[in-house]
Amino acid sequence: MNSGGIFGAFDPNYEISQSWQRLWHGEPVSHDLTLIYHEKYERDLVKSGIAQGKAHILASKKYNYAREVRDYYAALNKH
Repeated sequence: MNSGGIFGAFDPNYEISQSWQRLWHGEPVSHDLTLIYHEKYERDLVKSGIAQGKAHILASKKYNYAREVRDYYAALNKH
């Protein structure tokens, strides 16, 4: 996050780092796989000529990692 409170493309993200850690250890939960599907679809869209920002929006509609991760951590916080 920059000094203005805005996240950039390569700013640290706790949830994504946790997903990668579980994937690396072979212990993914469902939203970790959604992250992989999202990123692959986004990459494919960019390779087809769609701008990065638009590709991210489209990938988020199909593979909504952000929603799934919010639901996952909300459920953990209930316990």
